[in-house]
Amino acid sequence: MNDPNELEMHEQRRGTEPDVEEIHEVVYREKTEPHEGVQPVPTEMIVAAFALLLFGGWYLGNYSADFAVDRYEGPAAFVGGAIETSKTPTVIDPMLMGKRVFNYCAACHQANGQGVVGQFPPLDGNPVVNGREDNLARIVLHGLTGPVEVAGQQYNGQMPKWSQLDDRSLAAVLTYIRASWSNDAPPVSEQLVTAVREATSGRGAAWTAAELETAGTVEAKVADDATEDATE
Repeated sequence: MNDPNELEMHEQRRGTEPDVEEIHEVVYREKTEPHEGVQPVPTEMIVAAFALLLFGGWYLGNYSADFAVDRYEGPAAFVGGAIETSKTPTVIDPMLMGKRVFNYCAACHQANGQGVVGQFPPLDGNPVVNGREDNLARIVLHGLTGPVEVAGQQYNGQMPKWSQLDDRSLAAVLTYIRASWSNDAPPVSEQLVTAVREATSGRGAAWTAAELETAGTVEAKVADDATEDATE
């Protein structure tokens, strides 16, 4: 039990001692009271980010050319290497355009055209690649399925169709693979791809190697104006 005299002396000392809050009043005034939660993002930063987003959308909308593979590739993309003043150049080196389209194919057939043994056949030195142009167009338009043999190696897989690409892009990539690595075959024209697309428009299944061997030859259609010029 506490002594009453001690309690009285304690109360007296408490009245004469300086108050703790008064001692730390300066500290309280200099520093803010800590509290839980997160600080809000400054309004200026939000406005700047929104403005940057709007500028990026405007810039891509005006200068991305819809990310098409047949658009600007620098001065070297134009045949002859000259910088054209026209905003819509029409003559583009098919090898440069085909190389860009080939990015879709490189995952399987590899950038060096060697493919993956037992899985994806090589394009380099492939007799089909260097053979009939119309059969190549058939393959990219409808795909290829079933067993094939390349350089003594058997392959039995499924190549998807690429008919979603336009005829110009398909002609360019076929031209590229026929003239790359050790291949040295003539280019494939856009007109030929168009003719094959029209001739096989009713087909839905992928081709087999046996079907390609017996398929009839499809030739590019000659434009009417070119025929008229030749007859004059």
